[in-house]
Amino acid sequence: MTDKTISAEQVAILAERVDQQNINHAKLEGLLTGIATSQGDIRSQLAVFTEQMRRFDENKSRLFSLTDKQQAQIDVIASDVRVHAWTWKMVGSLASVAMGLGVYVFTQFDAAKTTDNSHNNRLTMLEFIIGGRSPSNPQRTTTQPIK
Repeated sequence: MTDKTISAEQVAILAERVDQQNINHAKLEGLLTGIATSQGDIRSQLAVFTEQMRRFDENKSRLFSLTDKQQAQIDVIASDVRVHAWTWKMVGSLASVAMGLGVYVFTQFDAAKTTDNSHNNRLTMLEFIIGGRSPSNPQRTTTQPIK
């Protein structure tokens, strides 16, 4: 076997490399410690996030159930509004017809009254001419003056 001699220069290089490896190892240990700490923080944040998601799901379920209840009430109100709308349309139509009939009846009564007054006036004048009776005061008509 041959003897190998190691020079001081090689030992110095080897020592420098070992020192560099120690520094790199220390840096890696620091990075690994930082990663482990970050993972712990992430785990705690994940737990908080999971809890918030669970609460969100509960609130969402509660909101949907309230919405379903409100939808049923909205459907009842909508049907009531439809019924009331048709009712008021019918009442309005009947009121318009009743008003029209009332105006028609009033004009017919007024025309009949005018005709009746006209006949009374003619009858009074004829009685005066034929019988010589004293005439009663003729009634005034609203549409035709006495001539």
